[in-house]
Amino acid sequence: MAVRVCQVSLSTIDNDPRVLRAISTLEVNGYEVAPVGYGYGLSAQSMTLTQKIAIALRKLPSNIFPAYWSEIAYWMKLENRKLYELILKHKPDIIHAHDWNTLPAAASAARKLGAKLIYDSHEYAVGQRQHRFFWRLVYPSYVRDLEEQYIRSTNHVITVSNGLAELLQKNFDLDKRPTVLRSVPTYTAVPFRKANPEQILIHYHGIFSQGRGLGNLIRSAPLWPEHFFLRLTGWGQPPRIEAELKRLVEQLKIGHRVTFAKPVPHEQLISHASEADIGICFWGGDTLQLKYALPNKLFEYSMAGLMSINGPSVELKSFVDQYKHGISLLDNQPETLAQALKTLTSDQVSAYKRRALKAGAALCWEREQDILLSIYEEVNVSRTQR
Repeated sequence: MAVRVCQVSLSTIDNDPRVLRAISTLEVNGYEVAPVGYGYGLSAQSMTLTQKIAIALRKLPSNIFPAYWSEIAYWMKLENRKLYELILKHKPDIIHAHDWNTLPAAASAARKLGAKLIYDSHEYAVGQRQHRFFWRLVYPSYVRDLEEQYIRSTNHVITVSNGLAELLQKNFDLDKRPTVLRSVPTYTAVPFRKANPEQILIHYHGIFSQGRGLGNLIRSAPLWPEHFFLRLTGWGQPPRIEAELKRLVEQLKIGHRVTFAKPVPHEQLISHASEADIGICFWGGDTLQLKYALPNKLFEYSMAGLMSINGPSVELKSFVDQYKHGISLLDNQPETLAQALKTLTSDQVSAYKRRALKAGAALCWEREQDILLSIYEEVNVSRTQR
């Protein structure tokens, strides 16, 4: 009989590459997989101001009585109770909980069913949205306590970078260092294309949100040499962010060199990015989340054959230093990026692009998936030996 697995995520699963890759790999290797989350039993809804206030009132006591109140606040949310019920309905042998907000429901279901539990931390949970006042006001103690209560009941912990693995082990005094499973894409072959000295395209794809440095990226554009252009592919989260960025472009009168493109399907993302020359990840700040994050787009840029330019981050710098396919900036100020571009020739960009393709061939899911399968094999063996 096939081993039954629940992949549990409060992301929109059909738009979450990390979750989709795990589902596909497990199914190909004989596991019976049931997704649980938005689009699979749950419907994502935007919050009204009244709902945000209600959340704050429920979770603020976590800052005073964390061990007592966080658990109560979590189960007060109907969505979390439904998540738990959906997991129970599938009767899985192994539950794979993506991110902190699924962990209590998944752990509780695992305990009731006698199932094994894998916790996959995509972010540094406590610092995930430090740029948002509402998050800083309401969430840190609440999130920290829920992770503290449940992380040791897991059978395996996964995360996306070495820095986050070290943080998780230190913060929660884990006996075993979490396994690093990087969010690398499925391999897509892209031919090398030299940079055009008359038009070098800088590309960003992903969510347009606060904390990603997109405002400073646009403010930098008027300072660039005239043959550099910028394309932003993605969507606003919330939608007003995209409108604000477009207004900024209008105010700076740089519509001729900054364009916005609609999101493309995952299977077209690499080929779309390959039309550009430089992939940029321009966030700044000194939060632990920004310091140690290793997002999907970095690997996607490499596979697309783009030179990488990154803002200040330990993990991003380590990535660029290892593969020699880009540069890391000291900060994400507009003038810093502009100065770096002024020193770049098209031949240098082309050399970085060639090395990026080599990195992309090495950093693909076809290689990384072996880590996931070995984790499942280990967990499944422990399940059958109990």
